[in-house]
Amino acid sequence: MSTTLDPKRDGPVVADRPQPGAPRPYDFPTVTGGRLSNGLSVLIADLPGRPLISASIIITGGAVEEPPGVAGATVLAARALTEGTERYEAIALVEAGERLGASLHADAGWDALTVGVDVPAARLEPALDLVAEVLLHPTFPESEVERLRDERLNDLLQVKADPRRRVDEAFVSTIYAPDSPYHRPSGGTRETVERLDSAELRRVYGRTLDPSRATLVVGGDLGGQDVMALAERLFGSWRSTTDGPGPGHRPPGWPAGRPCPTTTWW
Repeated sequence: MSTTLDPKRDGPVVADRPQPGAPRPYDFPTVTGGRLSNGLSVLIADLPGRPLISASIIITGGAVEEPPGVAGATVLAARALTEGTERYEAIALVEAGERLGASLHADAGWDALTVGVDVPAARLEPALDLVAEVLLHPTFPESEVERLRDERLNDLLQVKADPRRRVDEAFVSTIYAPDSPYHRPSGGTRETVERLDSAELRRVYGRTLDPSRATLVVGGDLGGQDVMALAERLFGSWRSTTDGPGPGHRPPGWPAGRPCPTTTWW
C-alpha cells in the first residue's frame, strides 16, 4: 500500500495557507566603549544571561590593500597566525585554548582582518591574552606557511574542475576593471601564491598591524569585568611598526562614492 499522499484521494494536506506570526520584539543591546591612547577602539556589549563571550579584533584594510604582485598574502597570513607565536607552537596554542574552553580563530577578507575568540565569561582575561599573543606576536613558521601555501595551490587546481567556481571567477574578472583589486580572487592566483613565503607574509602583515585602524568588540555576560582596563593592559603597548597605507588611503580602482575601508568604527 502506497504511503504517498494523493490530493484527489486524501484531500488537501493544508486547507488554508499558514499566516506569518507576529514579529517578536528585539531590543538592541547598549554598546559602550572608548579608545585607548594608541588609537585602538573598544566596543562593549554587556549581555546578562549570555555566559559565552565573543571577543574579536577587526583591523580594517584586508586584501584590498596588498600589492598586486603578492595577491593572496593577507589571506594566507591570517590563516598562519594560529600556526605559531613567540610563546606557543601551533599544537601548544591549540592546547592553551582548549584548557580555557575557548575557540580561537583568525581570518581575512577583502576589507578586514579579524582575530577572535569565543570563551566562557569566567575565562575572558586569559582568552584575550591568547588573542593578543596571536595578533601581536606571530612567527609565521616557514614549514607551516609552506603547508598552507600548498593547500591554496591545490585549491586553485580544484577550481579548474569546478564549473561553478570557474564561472564565478570569470564573472568577477569581467565586471571589475583590470586595475581593481577585486578583479582577482582575494586568496590570490597561482602566479602570486607560488612566490609567497614566511618573509613576505611578515612584510604584508606588518603593514596591516596598526591599532588606529583596529576595533576590539566584546559581547556577552561580562559580570562587572572591566574590559577597558583589560584592553589597556593587553593591547595598550601596541604600536604600528611600519608606515602602512594610513587613514584616507584609497586602493586602485576603489569606487569614488564608497567609504574607504581604513575608516575606524568608533
